[in-house]
Amino acid sequence: NIYNKAISNKMKTLMYSILTLKAQEQIFEILNNIKESDELEAA
Repeated sequence: NIYNKAISNKMKTLMYSILTLKAQEQIFEILNNIKESDELEAA
């Protein structure tokens, strides 16, 4: 449950957007953005 984690709303939005994406490339782009963020809890 990411609602209770200490991560920004931006990261939460990115995580939830993965569920609606249809192209694998889009999913990898979002995952890469999360991985490269400064938020350790998100990665």
